Amino acid sequence: MQHHLDSLARAAVIAGLLAACLFLALPQIDIAVARLFYREGAGFPVATAGWAEHLRAIFGWAMGLTIAAALALFLRACLRPTNIPARLWGLVLLAFTIGPGLIVNVILKNNWGRARPADVEAFGGELRFTPPIVMSDQCGHNCSFVSGEGSGIATLCLLAVIVIAPMLATRSAKLWLVAGATGLTLLGAGLRVLKGRHFLSDTIFAVVIATIVIWALYRLMKIEALMPRLTWAALKGDLAGFWRDLARLVPRRG
Repeated sequence: MQHHLDSLARAAVIAGLLAACLFLALPQIDIAVARLFYREGAGFPVATAGWAEHLRAIFGWAMGLTIAAALALFLRACLRPTNIPARLWGLVLLAFTIGPGLIVNVILKNNWGRARPADVEAFGGELRFTPPIVMSDQCGHNCSFVSGEGSGIATLCLLAVIVIAPMLATRSAKLWLVAGATGLTLLGAGLRVLKGRHFLSDTIFAVVIATIVIWALYRLMKIEALMPRLTWAALKGDLAGFWRDLARLVPRRG
């Protein structure tokens, strides 16, 4: 896993640098891509589509449940011996906290000032379009650069690969897992572009940031050393133990 994650991180850095050069030289790519999903007089139709809201809700629930489960297993592992050490669940919690939480939502989205696609003049808004790498004053908070949900979904999918892949017995199963995680990342991040809430560049840099944060945490926390202990039986045992502990806390009616 370490080797593959190192390769992915290198690819993310290269992709980020290339994207920065590309969008600085040709910032209108963002406008051209967004225009594909814009209809004059109707705005971005996908923004009000029911299926899009359902998909967004599914991704939101998946992230919420993942964080809740990781927190529960982390706390239990801190209090008693478990099959899977607390460090692995700490990786999950820190990845969401540092990536989508601190870097994306607190630092970038609240300070970069880039207007969202639906708010710029090219699509019926009143704000000025600005390139992704250039700080602007077109938005006060919760701005377009970078995509918060895009980074969250990328974090969710990459963590799913890290946690689930060691439990799979065959190479083909692992490849299907990676393919599924990649597809879901593209779907979730791309949905923000279809809805006119983010530019293409916002989603690209969101995925790059999420990947680099997870890679850095994986190495700093020495997660590779835990991989031999990550099995279905170990996870099943810890989950069963958690539910037993939870049941003891619930008062019985006499």
